[in-house]
Amino acid sequence: MSAPVAIYVFLLVIATLSLANHGLGPPETTFHGIGRKVKTEVFWLSGKVTVPKFLPPGSNVASVWPGLQKDGVGIMEGVTEKLRSLLQGRNPKTNKEPMWLIGGDYYKGKTFSQGTFMVDGNSVDPGQMVPFDLRYIREFHDWVVTVGSSDGNSVSFTYSPSQTFDYILFAVGLQIGASWDFGPVIFTDITIAAYDKDTLWCTQAWDQFGLTTKPGVVGAKPKVYSDHTECHIDSVTLYS
Repeated sequence: MSAPVAIYVFLLVIATLSLANHGLGPPETTFHGIGRKVKTEVFWLSGKVTVPKFLPPGSNVASVWPGLQKDGVGIMEGVTEKLRSLLQGRNPKTNKEPMWLIGGDYYKGKTFSQGTFMVDGNSVDPGQMVPFDLRYIREFHDWVVTVGSSDGNSVSFTYSPSQTFDYILFAVGLQIGASWDFGPVIFTDITIAAYDKDTLWCTQAWDQFGLTTKPGVVGAKPKVYSDHTECHIDSVTLYS
């Protein structure tokens, strides 16, 4: 068994044994962020996200996420498929503590094709840098989404989209009753890989959606390999 296949099988077993399926309620209704389309296919997206401040008491759910989607113009507008790594913020009206949870999900159209998986007890704290990795495993035609956890370990989710992805997103999603009052959202140490020799998708200005303040995209540098291009970005900052 090759090393990539062995790693994939290990992640799949761990995900199957240790994950609990939790409903997240209604999906987000408004989206704010940036996007970039490539000519061919994205097969890897990784980086870190800094956990924002807790939501105010009684706020509805807010999500912070890097993700990939197929087609569409904008976030969830005419989109056929979308894969995400999630930070989900909650602060219910009950006496429960506010929290940010980690997870992943896969949409087909505007509904879940495969549910969101959250790990019991895997909350993260404001200021913590949480690594994320969305990686296509070509041998199995699956995507493995890996997200860091509060104890320094990571959890993985496996999805089997029916199409490839050609659009990269960094976004904030808000459910009805939630507002973006938890400060800027910062992604760092980002790597994006695509089967595309054109480097303009890495260095040109990104599409913007639902933002009133210009986002910060710092240090974008492409590196061309024999069969793909990698885009390394120092940081992406989204402002409310």
